[in-house]
Amino acid sequence: KIAAPVLTGAGWRRQVDLRATGVRVRAAAGHDLATIPQIALTLSFRGLLDGVVAPRSVAVFGPRLSLVRGEDGRFSLSRAGAPGVAELPPAGAGSILALLVAELQHPGETGPARYLREVSVLNATVSLDDRLAGITWQAPDADIFLRRTEGGLAAALDLGVAELGRPARLSADLLYDADSRWVAVTARMHGVDAAALGLVDPALMLLTGADLVLDGSLATRVSLDGRFGPTRFELRSGPGQVSLPGQFEAPLEVHGMVLRGEADPALGRIAVSDSYLDLAGVHLDLSAEMEDSGGGDLVLSGRIHTDTLGAAELKRYWPLNAGRGGRRWVVENMDEGTAHDASLTFRLRLPGGDLEQAAVEQAEGAFSATGLTVHYLRGLPPVRGGSGTARV
Repeated sequence: KIAAPVLTGAGWRRQVDLRATGVRVRAAAGHDLATIPQIALTLSFRGLLDGVVAPRSVAVFGPRLSLVRGEDGRFSLSRAGAPGVAELPPAGAGSILALLVAELQHPGETGPARYLREVSVLNATVSLDDRLAGITWQAPDADIFLRRTEGGLAAALDLGVAELGRPARLSADLLYDADSRWVAVTARMHGVDAAALGLVDPALMLLTGADLVLDGSLATRVSLDGRFGPTRFELRSGPGQVSLPGQFEAPLEVHGMVLRGEADPALGRIAVSDSYLDLAGVHLDLSAEMEDSGGGDLVLSGRIHTDTLGAAELKRYWPLNAGRGGRRWVVENMDEGTAHDASLTFRLRLPGGDLEQAAVEQAEGAFSATGLTVHYLRGLPPVRGGSGTARV
């Protein structure tokens, strides 16, 4: 049922559009499948030459789409409709978009579907019932584009997600290969709150204490049943802070950060390399690896290096539970000086993935120093202008 159809054209060299508003789609049995505020069909010129009235592209404006991510990681399309209308029957409400996608994938050699090349969904309201993460995601202004390719489908999407930022902006290009049934994904994000990433996957709960806004990208492959292939990623942040009460006396003031790395298919291992962290007064080069050790615990190991580090920064950034004897002596007795070629190799166990409860299993550090003012024995004048090396 169509409330207001409009036929438009721009001369015989241009394709013909059919636009309609207030569209209600009904099944053969007579019940409603979906209510769509506006739809546009671009008629196939090739089809008209063949004597067939068929769409080359279909654009749906302002629908409501509901997705479900099951506890097994599988995605399914649940409902579609217009905001503010009554709920439609679950069995058929999502079938319009699903039908269009199916026609793109399997057009057949006869019939109007063979002329269909593109489907787009504009200004959609998308809701994802993520039963694996236990949260419902809302994207009130999503755009989705689908195009038939030689071996499957290509898609692009752009949406804002309030739960990940203010709101966070996500975009992605996807390429589905029908033979392998895998989807290649290249995604980009902007304005994502680091602490919110723990809602996506429990392995990222260690970022709970991070007051950082992230931009980044990732490339991966996803199967239709929710399995991931190897993933490469890059994350960047501007100014912010990270609170780790169990490791540092005060929040760490972050000036900037770049993390580059990869994750294995099951996200049981995440490795970071060629990365850095700019804190107040120090530039740190980073490499790290996080592994799932079972039982919900994570193991974080890595190496941190800096070319120069002042005495004040050394005291500030030396973790409270790392090399406690050496740390206590440095804090109490070293007033001035500069550390050179300083490095720290560490291994932490995170019970339940909580970084604030981290237990230090290994911590080894080394540096050389110049311009030292050191109190070797309280009550005597300090040694000034000293130099030396240290290993803890």
